[in-house]
Amino acid sequence: MDPQVIGPDYRIVATSLNEIEEFIEANGSAVMKSPLSGSGKGIRFVRERLSESDEGWCRRTLDKQGSVIIEQRFEIIKECAMLFECHHEGIDFIGYSLFESRNGAYSKNILASNEEIEDMIAGYIPRETLIAIRENLTAILADTLVGHYEGFLGVDQIIAQTNSSTFIPVSEINLRMTMGLIARNQYDHR
Repeated sequence: MDPQVIGPDYRIVATSLNEIEEFIEANGSAVMKSPLSGSGKGIRFVRERLSESDEGWCRRTLDKQGSVIIEQRFEIIKECAMLFECHHEGIDFIGYSLFESRNGAYSKNILASNEEIEDMIAGYIPRETLIAIRENLTAILADTLVGHYEGFLGVDQIIAQTNSSTFIPVSEINLRMTMGLIARNQYDHR
């Protein structure tokens, strides 16, 4: 299957309950995320419409954080991350993480070399696309973070599929030590 670039409209930052409901109505299944959360705690999966519980969660998140990130739900083939370190001189690419989650919460990492993980990902999307994503992310992160943040970060991505294409959208950016960074360090220094 050839990869496809999906447009930015697969995800919105909703600032009202009405926007959330309209997105779900237009797209069916969706994933809702609170902008500030960690380890899958701020994720809700929705099918067709908001339940009473989902609506309450949305209202609380909108009140506390001002928005809810909502995106189309895709069939996930693999979950991966690109790992970086940000310092005052720039951004360094550390490597890859291949991991699994259950219901949005981290479950486990695959311990493998960067080359092995890149080979696994390249089984779904062309290696040139993966390298271009890595280079673009490095530039964007450098422009955004250098001088404002120092430390490790992981950019979570999913290899997803629709009926006709495979693609790799960014799921979230974690400005912290992640389980993927710990796994990468453990593998590299065993």
